[in-house]
Amino acid sequence: LTETKELRRINRSIPRATQLRVAKRENQICLECGKSVKDEDIEFDHIIPWSKGGSSDENNIRLLCKLCNRKKGKSYEDKCLVQSITEHVIEPIGIEVAYRFLELLRLSHEYFKKLREYPSASDICYLIGMRKVRNEHEMLAREIQTVNEFFVSDKPAEIKQRDFLALKYRWGFSDRQVHKLEEAANKHRMDAEELLSLEINFIKRLGWNVQLTEKANRKWLSL
Repeated sequence: LTETKELRRINRSIPRATQLRVAKRENQICLECGKSVKDEDIEFDHIIPWSKGGSSDENNIRLLCKLCNRKKGKSYEDKCLVQSITEHVIEPIGIEVAYRFLELLRLSHEYFKKLREYPSASDICYLIGMRKVRNEHEMLAREIQTVNEFFVSDKPAEIKQRDFLALKYRWGFSDRQVHKLEEAANKHRMDAEELLSLEINFIKRLGWNVQLTEKANRKWLSL
């Protein structure tokens, strides 16, 4: 609220040094289409839009080809569901992490039905049969609270109603019961792969670095 127009103008630009580090980090590969990009076609993009509070720090900048950056347009806000949460630089997660998180959600919904609240870190530790509370239990407790608050609040204006309701039903925040991805997709008259894409992008907005293969995608569709 206190920043001046001049300060906003400075912050919006991407420093040349940052551009060079991002180009080297991505090996000049477009993160949308996966193709190698010629020097003259490289464009740099804010992952969290500058207009939505995204910084010009290296971890919020990605490399795109000219074509993919032009395609992004207004559809980007529909794709990136939780724009207020920045992506963190963390180790990539795979299908096994998604499976465990869904299982934890199931346990958490059962816990909620009994006590009308979601489990704390120590409760999660007990539910999964561990004795000592670790950092990951603290993180998981926060994530469950964050997701619950997201779905029990009013739908953000930038998210389509169908997408919001499909994810809410899929993750169990409609009836406190996690549902199969294909079941949730059919109920909301959408393709299962479309819902999978929404779910992966939602998880990325939580700050989880999802790294999947085609085989893992097929397996995720069965969760």
